[in-house]
Amino acid sequence: VSLCQSVLKILIGCLQSLWILLRFRPHLIIAAGGYVSAPITMASFLLRPLWSSLLVLAEPNLVPGLMNKVGSLFAHAVLVTFPETPFYMWNHRCVYVGYPVRDSFTAPPETDRARQALEIPSGNRVLLVYGGSMGSRSINRLIVKSLPGLADLSQPTTVLHATGLSAGGEYDAWADTLRLLQETVPGQPSPSGTPDPVQVRLGCLQYRAYPYLPNLSEYMQAADVVVCRAGAGAIAEIMAMGKASVLIPKRGLPGDHQELNAINLAEKEGCEIVFERRGPDRLDYVDPGDFLAMLTRLVQSPERLARVSERAGAQFERKFKDKILKTFRRLLNDQEADYV
Repeated sequence: VSLCQSVLKILIGCLQSLWILLRFRPHLIIAAGGYVSAPITMASFLLRPLWSSLLVLAEPNLVPGLMNKVGSLFAHAVLVTFPETPFYMWNHRCVYVGYPVRDSFTAPPETDRARQALEIPSGNRVLLVYGGSMGSRSINRLIVKSLPGLADLSQPTTVLHATGLSAGGEYDAWADTLRLLQETVPGQPSPSGTPDPVQVRLGCLQYRAYPYLPNLSEYMQAADVVVCRAGAGAIAEIMAMGKASVLIPKRGLPGDHQELNAINLAEKEGCEIVFERRGPDRLDYVDPGDFLAMLTRLVQSPERLARVSERAGAQFERKFKDKILKTFRRLLNDQEADYV
């Protein structure tokens, strides 16, 4: 039933897209993939005998999803983030442009200034943790359960943890994190507290929990290691800033695209990976022992930490703006783009 409903919605969306394209007659259509792009992609192809718009697809992940593979057959160009992506695409008109990020992630590093602004002691190792704007249950629970182990590390450590904004429903990220924090480190704030930063000290460990970090780039500037998901955007920001990371890809996504993104960077020595497992309660989790062992090996070797950071930065395509604009100009002037 769900498949039939999806097909019906795409067909209705295609009819609506035909009307929109006939009204606005755009010169260029940029589709970022996913089934939300299917109606406009199909409509632009159906209108080509009457009037044609240039169709450009953007594929952020290493391995494209089914929609972008099919849509690429109709596209004049496909912008790819990873150099290897054209091997998986059904269109030979792929252009390697990298992933666009905000200027704050490509600015020269100001680690000391960022740490001073966040009032982090200069000698502390800084671990930045986040799981997306809505939060990640497995990452949040992993970090709180790992606090005693992090406190045992030889160097004083500051953990900056963004839990996410999800509230109510099945999972309330902030309340669940505070509840688990109270169980792990007795005497901490109750889950009914206001969503302000919560600070905990455990030996030489300084832990700060936030519901959300609107200026993520400033916190990333201050970090030695980033722990997060393996979406294309998160990886691009880490690479742009040249940060060492422990990636925890979300399992079970279509095409396992986060796991493949992470493995691709790890093969180039640009990150470490810890994989999720499915628990007996059918919830995904990360084993704290696996995580602490991986993190300890990384941070207790300055040479390895520096190499992972350097390799991550080397994978980022820093001319992404020029490449994207050059591709658009060439296509609009009826010229060939720099196809791979």
